[in-house]
Amino acid sequence: YLDSLSYFIEFEEVVAVIDFRGREVGRLRVQVTPLQLAGVDLMLDEIDQQQTKSLRDYIGENYTFTVTIVGCKNLPAESCSNVYVAMSLPNLEASDRNNAGGGKESETIGNRFFETPKHAHDTIHPSFDTPITINVTITEHMCDALSTDMVEFTLHGSKPGSGHSIEEHLIAPKIGTHD
Repeated sequence: YLDSLSYFIEFEEVVAVIDFRGREVGRLRVQVTPLQLAGVDLMLDEIDQQQTKSLRDYIGENYTFTVTIVGCKNLPAESCSNVYVAMSLPNLEASDRNNAGGGKESETIGNRFFETPKHAHDTIHPSFDTPITINVTITEHMCDALSTDMVEFTLHGSKPGSGHSIEEHLIAPKIGTHD
């Protein structure tokens, strides 16, 4: 899913929302937009000649992108209050370092978990348009993770009129690049 970031390409996808029984109960729209790489504004196409390079050529450089949770469609009416989406990114900034035992130890840097604000109205079609900006330093691990790891979205909602959030265990699938 995030593999498009390896090529500095904007990407948008609509995915099925699956409940705990494996049934499709709605749709989730997500957009990924690369913004800046090594100080170059990707939105202005200033990297045109650089696009033929590999992301690995930028190891140690900063990379900024957004993941925008646009909205959902056709959610169950019994779970359409206080709807919000939680997103878990793969660990993009693990840095491998040798530990005393001679093996490798993974170190996590930065936040990988994000949530949209709760939708203000009861609706089966909540719109969030919530851009989440992520700024990472490119590592070998990140280059590998973009092509193999997945983003996980969890949709939360409660019964209309309940006045409090009750998780309904609605889960959008983990989205990966696996064919």
